[in-house]
Amino acid sequence: MIKKIKFLHLMPDSIYTVDYINKINHIYINEEHLFIIYRYDLTKKRNYYFPNIIVTDRINVILFIKMILLTFKAKKVFFHSLFLHKKELFGFAILSRFQKKKYLWFVWGGDLINECEMEKRIYGFMIQKRIKKRCRTTIIRNLDTIITAADSDYIYAKKNYKINSKYMHAFYAYVLPTSPNIMHIEKNRKSTNLLVGHSANSADCHIEVYNLVKKCGFKGEVFSILSYDGNEDYISNVIKYGNRMFGERYHPILKWMSREDYFSFLSQIDVAIFISELQLAIGNIFNMLYLGVKIFASSYNGVCPHLRKEGAIIYSTKDINGYELDTKLSDEQIGNNREIILKICSDEYFQEKWNPIFYS
Repeated sequence: MIKKIKFLHLMPDSIYTVDYINKINHIYINEEHLFIIYRYDLTKKRNYYFPNIIVTDRINVILFIKMILLTFKAKKVFFHSLFLHKKELFGFAILSRFQKKKYLWFVWGGDLINECEMEKRIYGFMIQKRIKKRCRTTIIRNLDTIITAADSDYIYAKKNYKINSKYMHAFYAYVLPTSPNIMHIEKNRKSTNLLVGHSANSADCHIEVYNLVKKCGFKGEVFSILSYDGNEDYISNVIKYGNRMFGERYHPILKWMSREDYFSFLSQIDVAIFISELQLAIGNIFNMLYLGVKIFASSYNGVCPHLRKEGAIIYSTKDINGYELDTKLSDEQIGNNREIILKICSDEYFQEKWNPIFYS
């Protein structure tokens, strides 16, 4: 298999990694793709069954040397996010200077904006952080192509890293709900279930949204998923504020759910608000549009402008008021959004986006 490798993929262990590999191996020639998956959260180990996958809890010296040799053999090397450790960043910073026109970066969101904003706060004798910043900057400036689901990510990278890389638009592979029990839930409850944000990330601006919802006189149930991607102090403050604002109508979700349980939870949601202007919650937005959830999102929220161009009905956060929060999507609107998401998640659409990336 190594002899035929054309595309080397470096990826963190994630549910989206599983879906992407399954899609690639379903559509393309397996022997041309090799996936090296590194785990950064050992409490959530996922299973991979294809022979063109190498999984490691940590990239050791032997594997790193093997990776270096593979970069010379591969036609293209893909960074699926840049959540690499300092050692790997240092190695690829050197390699990228001598292997230009070979490296591509699929931006996941936080690996661009969150990391860049943290780099701006480096000062004094933070030697290790300065080295990491220099390595990341070197890699990014030597990229051939940046791939994102949001035009705003490329604009941000170009502004902050002074890059000349090509830009290509593509979505990842997303799995949609298929269970009949989930798909046929009727949204005819008298009360409205509202979801604020998608994680415990402060970029979801939970408290700001709670204030807005309260000001609109919303009387339904308020949910927030706080089970991942946040620190304890922020989560604690959000919960205290939510309880104070909504009392028994406030439901913080603190337990990690399986995919099936999560789909079931989303199917009970009527309205969701994503006020952040960053690229966040793409998979969540896809699934909620498919399940008939009415979404309010910032006009600058990474993926939403593209979905609106495709014809998806996504409301602006400027439209939030008491009436709109209590008004659910019509059957016609739900059908429209579902059709668009089915198209975007199809094999044909995936190939339309990824073929030029692989073969141009």
